[in-house]
Amino acid sequence: MDVIVLAGGGGTRLWPLSVKDLPKQFLKIYGDRSLLQNTLLRVFKLNPKNILILTNEKQKSLVERDLDEIDVLKNVKVVTEPEMKNTAPAIALGIRYLIDICNSKEKVVFITPSDSYITPEEDLVEVLKRCEEFLKEDYLLTFGVVVTRVETGYGYIEIGDKIRDSFFKVNKFTEKPDYERALKYKNSGKHYWNSGMFMFNVNTFQSELKKCAPEIYDSYRKGFSYFYENFSQVERISVDYALMEKSGKVAVCPLSITWSDVGNWDAIFEIESGDEEGNILKGSRIYTVDVEDSLVWNRENEKIVALLGVRDVIVVNTPNGILITKKGLGQKVREIVEKIKEEGRE
Repeated sequence: MDVIVLAGGGGTRLWPLSVKDLPKQFLKIYGDRSLLQNTLLRVFKLNPKNILILTNEKQKSLVERDLDEIDVLKNVKVVTEPEMKNTAPAIALGIRYLIDICNSKEKVVFITPSDSYITPEEDLVEVLKRCEEFLKEDYLLTFGVVVTRVETGYGYIEIGDKIRDSFFKVNKFTEKPDYERALKYKNSGKHYWNSGMFMFNVNTFQSELKKCAPEIYDSYRKGFSYFYENFSQVERISVDYALMEKSGKVAVCPLSITWSDVGNWDAIFEIESGDEEGNILKGSRIYTVDVEDSLVWNRENEKIVALLGVRDVIVVNTPNGILITKKGLGQKVREIVEKIKEEGRE
């Protein structure tokens, strides 16, 4: 098995902690390792032949810093995408690199985002090893996570007929439903969160890319060097739209794990337990009186952050800015970031 780690995202909904020059995959959201470092240590347990990190030129130094800090990985390569073109071209470029530059003969590749929270990791690793055996067959595999709450910020996968064991056909993908549909999905027993993780039979990927995304395949088939040099000409599209929603060879493996894309501030409450008042306090010089069920994160040691008589709020203070919001509005932080960009203050 080979592994591709997608590490070029922006993480705008975690502003002001996650910013353009230091997006969330490089942040130590929980524990003493970044999300990228935790991802790399997780996939290392699969004993892959090659680990390829795909990022962009601006973030390459951050990737190298994270690699230096953990200093335990072998056979790790870093490739910078010429442009951010979403996941379909990125994954195709990564697979082409593994074949042409790494001379990989592996039949299966596992693709994962760099910024997910997953526990217990051992359960995921065990499932992935079983999936490698399944992918000797002619499939593109995606992973659905058991739905535990009504969530409008995730994509969903509706499972169909069982193929065998824990593998099912896919009936439908749905991107970020409204509250009513998300509630229906939670109670259906047939819907799972789309984890953004994939495992492909490489030969199947190539044949389905040719069939479903011929423009990308036209550059892909000409080899890594051509693909890289002409990357700007390739369509900007996600792998879900380009392949997974079009191919007839897609399967899904449900996962009973705790998973989060750590996509916004509300997600922190899913990852960490609060104190006796339900508060999560991160950083120094934080003072609270009559505060409940709130998140306070102070990244400026010289500044005091004080809260009095509030509940269900999120306060994040960093040198980049201060965010104050109610819990439950995490998806809307992106709108604030867009306003900041409009004024050129990103």
